[in-house]
Amino acid sequence: MRRALGLTLAVGLLAPLGAAELNVSGLNTLRYGTGMALDEITLQETDRRFLEETLDLDLSGGAFRLNLASLAAWPTEFPDSPPRTGDAEIRQLALIRRSLEWNGPVNVQLGDFWTTFGNGLALSLYRDEALVNPRLIGNARAELPASWDNGGDGVLVEALRGDWTLKGIWGNTDYVGKLAGGNVEWTRGWGSLGGSLVRATDIPQNDDIRIGAAPTLDLVSREAYATLRVGPAEFSLNHVDQHQLDMEARNAGAGGLATYATASAPLQGWTVLTEYKYYRFARQTLYLNSAPTVQREIPTRLIARSTHRVFANEDETGLQVDVSRSWEGGHTLRASAAWASHIDGNLLPVLEEAQNGYQEYTAGWLMEFSPERHLELGVAYTEETNGWLPDGQEPLSSSAWYRRTGLSVVLLIPAPLVRSLEIAAELLSKEELTLDERSTGLLLWTELFPSPAWSLNLTADYDEHSTSRQDWMGSGELRTDFHFPASVNHTLTVFAGRLRGGQVCSNGNCRIVAPFDGVKLTLASKF
Repeated sequence: MRRALGLTLAVGLLAPLGAAELNVSGLNTLRYGTGMALDEITLQETDRRFLEETLDLDLSGGAFRLNLASLAAWPTEFPDSPPRTGDAEIRQLALIRRSLEWNGPVNVQLGDFWTTFGNGLALSLYRDEALVNPRLIGNARAELPASWDNGGDGVLVEALRGDWTLKGIWGNTDYVGKLAGGNVEWTRGWGSLGGSLVRATDIPQNDDIRIGAAPTLDLVSREAYATLRVGPAEFSLNHVDQHQLDMEARNAGAGGLATYATASAPLQGWTVLTEYKYYRFARQTLYLNSAPTVQREIPTRLIARSTHRVFANEDETGLQVDVSRSWEGGHTLRASAAWASHIDGNLLPVLEEAQNGYQEYTAGWLMEFSPERHLELGVAYTEETNGWLPDGQEPLSSSAWYRRTGLSVVLLIPAPLVRSLEIAAELLSKEELTLDERSTGLLLWTELFPSPAWSLNLTADYDEHSTSRQDWMGSGELRTDFHFPASVNHTLTVFAGRLRGGQVCSNGNCRIVAPFDGVKLTLASKF
């Protein structure tokens, strides 16, 4: 019903554009795949064939801009129901986004909108086209479209007046009933001050938002933040308190609270950044905010893929220190350390099994000899537990303590017959201390760049004791850019082989990429 009304609104609002010169631009993405996908719950391979087309169209004229996006799926790559239910052939033709913008003394956007208050601690509505289906569990997904999109549907008003920025929103999202809020920020040369108020109603308390009968809560988030620049140093502090409208208590933090702070400064040639978080949100994931994770999400590809960690924003404290330095000749060194755990009265994280302790250490050295030659070395170590239970209960007998150590190397050099050649490798050592189990992972890939318009990637992937029952996997991906006609830019990507899958995180949202064996083609056409 929402999209049908949106289509009627969008078509009706084309009239204002007709009075000015009409400019048309957009992106059409066609995706096709055929092969076998592994159901990570049943560990059974099933046929997977999909065909999707997404058209993102912009029409602008004068002060108006109209955006329309449609999705056609025969079926989608990630069906709404797992294949084992026999309901994988989901076909859909739908308008997935529509909005009208007017840029005048005040900017107004009707329909789908995206915005961030402050640094996203109280509200962050955004799209991430690269993070396909972040809420995927195994082969299941909640709804379309395929990319991450928690945008609002309603009205966004934004005004810029000298040092002041004001924002106001009203509408809803796919995850809450009604959403309203405002943000004001004052900026000067020495820093900024800001505040936000966000009210969200009918938030499902059950993690499975598809269950319509799940109990809901109404929540008000009040935010204050500030940044201060003193010479080359910069400091920031952001605090949010929440209260549930159905609770008798109305004091700050009655429904939850969160604090995020940063400090960065040069120190004897080094740049030092420190981050701290203390999160006790009303729910682990509200789909309304994007709280900083205070840790590197991808220490190495293999560590990121095999980690069991989930950001526990409803009960977590964390600390990260990141240092970097560059020297003449193209040499750069970067190192970081991060710690996190459940709070349980602690202001600082502790590495204890009962507190879901986590620690992470990374270091990397980049040597750029020329634009065509560089060498990058990296090392990462992580340690995590999963034995936490509330109310002081003993850890589960199935709890585990993991250690992972990863080494990486990337070399870019000129090569005969190609413009450049990149060779990379990662080695991972995994330990499960509770069961005294050890395993090894290895990732090798080569990237060939015959010309600016062509690239070829060849990957070999080894994972001892893999759940996919394939220790070795290989794949190749070919990418080319071309123009046809001259005003349209095309990018064609062809993948063939076995994809092991695993966890991928971006902006605090994580997804599980299902293992796949077959062929995938993507044609992105920008005009």
